[in-house]
Amino acid sequence: GALALTGLVAAGVMLIPELPDVGAKTETNPALAAADLDATAGTSPRTDGLATTPPEGDRPPNATIPEPGTTPTQSTSAGGTTPTGADTSKPVGASVRPPRPGRRPKRTNPTPEAPSTFACTLKLAEIPVNTARNHKLQVGRKTLAIDALSTKLELERATTASLTQGTWRGTIRLTPEACARGPVSMPTSPKAARVRLTGAPPNAVVRCVKGCAKKDIGANQAADKEMRPIPVGRTGSQRVTFKLQAEGHRPAEIERTVHSGSQTVRVSMAPRK
Repeated sequence: GALALTGLVAAGVMLIPELPDVGAKTETNPALAAADLDATAGTSPRTDGLATTPPEGDRPPNATIPEPGTTPTQSTSAGGTTPTGADTSKPVGASVRPPRPGRRPKRTNPTPEAPSTFACTLKLAEIPVNTARNHKLQVGRKTLAIDALSTKLELERATTASLTQGTWRGTIRLTPEACARGPVSMPTSPKAARVRLTGAPPNAVVRCVKGCAKKDIGANQAADKEMRPIPVGRTGSQRVTFKLQAEGHRPAEIERTVHSGSQTVRVSMAPRK
């Protein structure tokens, strides 16, 4: 039995392979070392500055192998390439123009609102309706015919209204506040009478002794020129008295009724004998 056990131990020792000495130097076959380096290419970084190429079995489809000394790129959704590590938040090739220093952003004018209007009723005071129909009503740039003493208006802004083209006058400012309180009354009055004498001899002098303005009573005026304005009453007419004097002619006194507006009065003077 002891002899058999000894034989089994000896056989086991012969089957154990000889282990190499870790501390001993081993010679490397250059061909085998190059083969091992190619097998591990792409799995560990190189220190010589050149890009490594992974084995064909580990490459993704349609992968581009970079040339030595170039920057690796990654595929983009548009089919182009983007340098690895680049900002992909903006499209490749897009340019953003920085704002110029000192320039303010362009302002856009707001859309103007449609103008609001307000209603206004204008009434002509003092003037007789038949006389008013011979006039025109000027409201801003519009000229209106007068058919009655009350006129309804639609205005966009505060406007001045005037009585024109007649022997009476009147003007008033129409505002939203005034029109909101009710009808607006325009005061009116007849224009002064403007009288020019005809038929008087050259160098004749005329004096108004009755019916003219107080400051003009008794004042000498040239008979061949228009006399100073003569105020008239609400009726639009005024009774006046003139005295005329001229060299080589007898003095003359005339009485006439003058009316609002311009008119001509015919006079005559008899020569001295």
